[in-house]
Amino acid sequence: LNDVYRSGEYENLEAKIDLKDSSSSVQIFGKKKPIVKTYEISGIDVLDRQSVDSIVSNLLFKPYVEKKVVDAITNVLKLYRTYGYSLADLTNVSFDREGGTLSFSFDEGKISKITIEGNERTDETVITREFSVKEGDYFLYKNIEEGLTNLRSTNLFNDVVFSVVKANNENVVVLHVSEKVSGVARLGFRADS
Repeated sequence: LNDVYRSGEYENLEAKIDLKDSSSSVQIFGKKKPIVKTYEISGIDVLDRQSVDSIVSNLLFKPYVEKKVVDAITNVLKLYRTYGYSLADLTNVSFDREGGTLSFSFDEGKISKITIEGNERTDETVITREFSVKEGDYFLYKNIEEGLTNLRSTNLFNDVVFSVVKANNENVVVLHVSEKVSGVARLGFRADS
């Protein structure tokens, strides 16, 4: 009985045991969870839709089992990670028990804003020119690393680090630069007659 319940396909199970003289009988009563009849996915643009469908379609025409839904979501997120979309995430999942529709919504990790901190002498346009990732791009770690390498190669900074802040459902990339102290000393001399 426990194994059947642990399968996740039943909302509840009961066993009724009848003992009569030298015999006994067991009746099992249970209510199965509703069947997933269809699914909807929103927010997927960068992944191949067939790849995602092949993962999620395994849930169709079977009882709605939370663990299996979580496994499907995990596999979709692993697919994102395989292609380098490390900020992609599930934003919503819901199941309409009456209609049997399972709905997923994903955020693929677009960069909403890029802020720069620590630049006192270096013009911001130099930094944005060398850091090729722009607002509206998808967050791909290899592109971020390339941009950081470009910034370090300018030899203007002791260090360049980044962080990602999630604010108001937006992905904000924060670049923190530590500028090198200029080795140029400027002297002025003026002579008047």
